[in-house]
Amino acid sequence: MLRRIHVAMLSGVVALIAVIALIVMTQQREQAFAQSQFSVQQKLLSGASYAVADYILQKRKALQAFVTRNQPLLLQLRFNPRDAVAYADLREKLRRQFTGYSHFTIIDENGAPIWLDIEGEIGQVCESEILKFNEEVQQSGARATNKILIHPNVNQYHYDLMALLAVGPKTNNIFLVSFLPSTLASILGKHEIPGHRLMLVKNGDTSLIEVTSDGARNRLHRDIRLSDEEMARIKTFADVKGTGWRMIDLPDEKHLSAFRKQVWREVALAVLATILTALAVVVLVNRAMHRKE
Repeated sequence: MLRRIHVAMLSGVVALIAVIALIVMTQQREQAFAQSQFSVQQKLLSGASYAVADYILQKRKALQAFVTRNQPLLLQLRFNPRDAVAYADLREKLRRQFTGYSHFTIIDENGAPIWLDIEGEIGQVCESEILKFNEEVQQSGARATNKILIHPNVNQYHYDLMALLAVGPKTNNIFLVSFLPSTLASILGKHEIPGHRLMLVKNGDTSLIEVTSDGARNRLHRDIRLSDEEMARIKTFADVKGTGWRMIDLPDEKHLSAFRKQVWREVALAVLATILTALAVVVLVNRAMHRKE
């Protein structure tokens, strides 16, 4: 009888050790998964932020080259704002060369728009960026670049690129071209993987969503600001060079939850198998000992 009790106790201890080992290994798997996800986030952000920054840089260069190549046409429109033929020609050239082209504006040396290729007036965000660009021109000259952000508009959410337009020996105007963020959204979409949601948010106001793979924030089917809970889930980020944006990766809690459920389901099955095995050993040993008696 005592031997049977010893066998049962030994089997129970072995089963308990096995269960503890399974739980510890599962916790280690969870930690390893979390670490791997952080590494994945860093790689995603690095690749996506570089792609966006390079896209903007190439577009800046293309715009400045466009201004140089089409300076006579731009000056014609600058000094003859009612020239419908020049306007139509310039707009068509922009449409052909630039994907996502929306509209253009020529700004004089006093910061006033000479030509508005859009209904309504220039928005406050645009005005603010024009003033900042003018200030940078005073400091950096031709190397000046405008800080890129999403500009809300009644008709279209867009971002602006600005290039200097020489209208005299010492006088520059600004050629401002607005673009839809469709290509930016496409870049984000190409870099996303299951369980990860890439977003461009505003630097200095990082809860404000600027662009996702769905487009600008006016295309979102959710709040345009990240909640406190979502902000807490963001473990790393990357500033996008040449813009006013920060790239973030918002992990999908459902993805992590599904992994945890799957892992603990496997543990539950393993624990059950361990207990059943221990019971089977006890039963078999008891039967063998009973026969000997």
